[in-house]
Amino acid sequence: MNFIAALSRRLAWLNLPGALLLALLQRTPALPAATITIEGALAAPLGVVVRSAIVAASLGAVHSLAGATQLIVSATSVNATVGTAINPPVLFFTKNAPSIAGSYTVRGALPPGLSLPGLNVNGVLNVFSTTDQETISGTPTTAGTYAITIQAWELSNANGGFSVPVNVTFTISASGASGQPKITAQPSNIVSAVGETATFSVGVTANPAATYQWKKNGFNIPGATSATLSLPNLTQADAGNYTVDVTNSFGTVTSAAATLAVNTTSSAPVFTLQPASQTIATGATVVFAAAANGAPTPAYQWYRSGTPIIGATDATLMLTGANAIAGNYTVTATNNQNSITSSVAKLAVVSSTNPGHLSNLSVLTKLTATDTSFTVATVIGPPGIAGNKPLLVRAAGPSLGQLGVQNALLDPKLAMFQSPSTSTFATNDNWGTESGLATVFARVGAFPFTSTSSLDAAHYSDPTPAGSYSVLVSGAAGQTGAVIAEIYDAGVFTTTAPRLVNVSVLKTIAAGDSLTAGFTVAGDTAVTVLVRAVGPGLAALGVGGAMPDPKLDLYSGSTAIAANDNWGGAPALTAAMNAAGAFAIADTASKDALLLVTLPAGSYSAIASGVGPSSGLAIVEVYEVR
Repeated sequence: MNFIAALSRRLAWLNLPGALLLALLQRTPALPAATITIEGALAAPLGVVVRSAIVAASLGAVHSLAGATQLIVSATSVNATVGTAINPPVLFFTKNAPSIAGSYTVRGALPPGLSLPGLNVNGVLNVFSTTDQETISGTPTTAGTYAITIQAWELSNANGGFSVPVNVTFTISASGASGQPKITAQPSNIVSAVGETATFSVGVTANPAATYQWKKNGFNIPGATSATLSLPNLTQADAGNYTVDVTNSFGTVTSAAATLAVNTTSSAPVFTLQPASQTIATGATVVFAAAANGAPTPAYQWYRSGTPIIGATDATLMLTGANAIAGNYTVTATNNQNSITSSVAKLAVVSSTNPGHLSNLSVLTKLTATDTSFTVATVIGPPGIAGNKPLLVRAAGPSLGQLGVQNALLDPKLAMFQSPSTSTFATNDNWGTESGLATVFARVGAFPFTSTSSLDAAHYSDPTPAGSYSVLVSGAAGQTGAVIAEIYDAGVFTTTAPRLVNVSVLKTIAAGDSLTAGFTVAGDTAVTVLVRAVGPGLAALGVGGAMPDPKLDLYSGSTAIAANDNWGGAPALTAAMNAAGAFAIADTASKDALLLVTLPAGSYSAIASGVGPSSGLAIVEVYEVR
């Protein structure tokens, strides 16, 4: 039984939804007059398809991956030496869960000398304390490589729902050695000019000491055997992709590829992206972003009201909490040709009772004979907050015809679940069976269904407790066709009440296709969001068939506002993932795509697609970052 099919049939604790087809955002009184087909929408940016009349919504959160309940392991690769205690110990726990795990299973043998208190002979660790944090510690006594798999379970004795398993590898070296090298800083892309000097460098920790071999386009560069590669008196023939193999007696690791572009002449920096003014609520996070072209590649320095901000030397500046100080922000871009200063971005910090927040979510997809259902899910949070949120969920099929969508599902039905329970929280098949729904539709701005006798499905839950929810949409009697699943915040926003805090969708994306996740920002201040298109990062979580190289484009309506292909391990992105509770992407050289942006109220869409022929499973996520 394959991974996705198995979890599609079991909406269990920490599960993933089934594979989705096309995801198209929509929240409209009416679509454009032109007929829109699912296939046609796939080929165009979301804002082009739905045009400016459409108010964006967003997509469901994937519980085990998207800021809801997840198994967190502090390290998945541990290098240690015989006779020396592992430092730090390996910690694991469940994060953002409605309740902590009831038990864990640990498959495989721990290295001799290490221990996990409470682990029984069957590899089961029951959780008895009210604080769930388990620790693997000790001093290894025998060299070798040891692999274990940790999995969280809803109930004691490995019963109930379960998490995605996490693999942990221990490499225990003989005394005085610590295993194969580890790259701590990847070489960076460089833009330079004919006659200039380009220098690549790599950061490494290794014991025994490492040797180096730089390569250009996969071929060894003679004599390039140090941690730094300097290329003087550049010509255009030097342009290409550069990597370095780092080797000691325990093995070889290869860096990420860094691109060298060589222009015919040097050029002064020119800003291609200016930082934008922002208004945020007190205590919120703000991000300023800039980009400049130039040869050689410009260096950045951010300023607040003319004073340099220490350490702020990246193209992106993230300020959180007390560090988000009102003022005028600029950035300089400098190379050996010139130094230029960006336009001024004003930061206003205000006290607000209606700060920026995600307001509603939706997914339009097409059920087929092989994909007869799909799941949209979300999290009402943030973690630790108590209370209720009025929620409207809908599965529209027949009423899509009035909006120009062809081949709509004739009779959709929905089932709603709250993790960790596998019992339904609510169900509906034919919305006319629930009174008062038309009034709720009008209040939240949802398009009306054609009549009370239409076979669309909907449910209004007031109150809905904070927690993690999945909505499973299917067709009666295995029907196929286009259907939209929607989740609306149907209440009045307050700063102390639960809210929609993240959204994501998992889908197999074919080569040349794309997956669009939309979201609406509401409120009178901007909100910072982390948007991710993760492919390679899924493989580290045990998900097979992941897309090897996704890219990400962010739109406001039909206007492209940001893009990323390969996240590069930027410190601001790592900090944002930690702040949002997103599952970690440990490999800074992975080809996952990430964006961190501060957005005012409005409609946005994130489009994930594969680079070149890349295809496979990808998850597109939007997180609120506070």
